[in-house]
Amino acid sequence: MSLNYNKYICWFCGTHPAELNSAVKVKMHRATDREYNYPTRTVFYNKTTINVPRCKKCKSIHLKQLILSIIGSVVVTFFIIYGLLHSYIFEYFLLKNPWMALSIIPILLITGLVMSIFIFPRFVPRASGIRSVRYKIKYPVVQDFKKNGWKFGKKPST
Repeated sequence: MSLNYNKYICWFCGTHPAELNSAVKVKMHRATDREYNYPTRTVFYNKTTINVPRCKKCKSIHLKQLILSIIGSVVVTFFIIYGLLHSYIFEYFLLKNPWMALSIIPILLITGLVMSIFIFPRFVPRASGIRSVRYKIKYPVVQDFKKNGWKFGKKPST
């Protein structure tokens, strides 16, 4: 389906005209049918991708948001690891059980990744006056699909 994006306004700032190559894509799926052939079950899905209108300026701000969140999480994780390496608790674990001490580092890296996904992205759009890229799920077309039983993401692997 080809839409004339010249008539759409950016969903994230509400002021600039949207551009198709800047749109945020929301993948959705819905189970349509099931087949039971003992002992297996087959589920059939419909899939779609909804383009949420976005302008070049908001796309640029959202990209900066992503970069800053990754940098922020790496810096925070680095300082946490640095602090642990220089703490007495880490030295105690290192002397008693080195493998347990080293297993903390991947946990901290995962913590940094979680921070980059869930915490840092909330700050950049607020400072720039636009909505976060997460606001894509509030787009009316996406909400209509959700009300009709569609779920976010690609179809699950069965």
